[in-house]
Amino acid sequence: MADKRTQRAQKKREKDKKKREVARQSRGPATQKAGKGLGSSAQLPVGECWVSDNWDQRGAQVAVAFSRMNAQGLGAVAFFECDLAEHGITEVSTFTRVTPGQVMGTAGQNGGERTMMEADPALAVKIAHTARGLGEVDGVSEAFVLFGDVRPEDCADEILTGPPEPKRPPKDGGIFGAIGRLFGIE
Repeated sequence: MADKRTQRAQKKREKDKKKREVARQSRGPATQKAGKGLGSSAQLPVGECWVSDNWDQRGAQVAVAFSRMNAQGLGAVAFFECDLAEHGITEVSTFTRVTPGQVMGTAGQNGGERTMMEADPALAVKIAHTARGLGEVDGVSEAFVLFGDVRPEDCADEILTGPPEPKRPPKDGGIFGAIGRLFGIE
């Protein structure tokens, strides 16, 4: 009788262990304070990198996601909100224990209404470094650890900063528009 009880208890422990493992795997990425626990992740191979598709416009608000992944498919991602007009990096957050699919999801969620596109790691790093030159919030230094050996100099693209170019006024209609305004006809 004691054997049956022991077997049932063992079977229940195994079943509970499986439930906990499934629950742990189904959870989303673990949010961390910026930079916490990223030191060892900087040695991992570079994973997906995403940037807002408006990164090449002067003074744009750009979202940047940079990740590193291990062979088992888990890694870390740093997300930066960059104001290339004047404020620099306005927000930074990091996530650990993320899968490649969660990197894209996190980039999409944090990117807001903007469209995100996959990017070269050097471009993502260059955008973040350029924005940091304009200003930063707490936690940026710790999150930059994730960049590791990826250098902004390896990206040939120019990052345009400063206020956006003013929109040109609409054309006034040329000579016929001027004649119409002269006679009060519009």
